Amino acid sequence: MGHDGVQAVDGTRAFTLAEALRAELPASGCVNVDAAAVVKRGGPPTGAHSDIVHRELAQVVLAAGRIR
Repeated sequence: MGHDGVQAVDGTRAFTLAEALRAELPASGCVNVDAAAVVKRGGPPTGAHSDIVHRELAQVVLAAGRIR
């Protein structure tokens, strides 16, 4: 979604990556997770958009799918 995440959707919750890994994520609706703590490597023109191979990102995807 990029650095701004979901915009203009009522009820959207926001978490840092660390918070998302500790919290129980909502079962419905939209959630923004700021993953800047791990998604940060990459040069022009794509920036960090390819920096997605991180254990923490896999963990948050599994948590969102209720798979722990």
